[in-house]
Amino acid sequence: MARALPHLPVVAASLLLAACQTTNDPSKGGFLSGVSALSSGAYEQRQAEKKLQLEDSQDEKTRREQEVRRLSAQQADVSQRRAAAEQQLAALNVNLGKLRDRLAQSKRNNAALQQQVTALERRVKLAESNPYLDDAEREQQLAALRKEQASLEQQIDLALQR
Repeated sequence: MARALPHLPVVAASLLLAACQTTNDPSKGGFLSGVSALSSGAYEQRQAEKKLQLEDSQDEKTRREQEVRRLSAQQADVSQRRAAAEQQLAALNVNLGKLRDRLAQSKRNNAALQQQVTALERRVKLAESNPYLDDAEREQQLAALRKEQASLEQQIDLALQR
């Protein structure tokens, strides 16, 4: 046992030094590490690194916020253009409906005009083939037919101008 004792001071000193091991991270280690970090400049270096990390994070946050604002503005613009296009399409549909209605009315008017023309043609043929009319009656009937023809021509001209 006497032999083991001469090494005891070396073992104790190494244990003591191991317990006082220093590190550059002030959050780790004890009082001696803190004093060592302050005196060696490691604390300021670590503080500068953390400050740079914070500034980088803030810059990234600012970039992302700008991107969000840009995308929001772009989305609002797209939504506005889409709403305008939908309004224009709705107006076109309304106008097409009105055109369809006008066309149907025009077809009905044309059919009515066609019936009037056919009826007038029949009356003209009857007037031509009626041997029982004297000259005065025939002249009176022809005048009425011409007047009806002129009225019908005006109606047809109006229908064509629409």
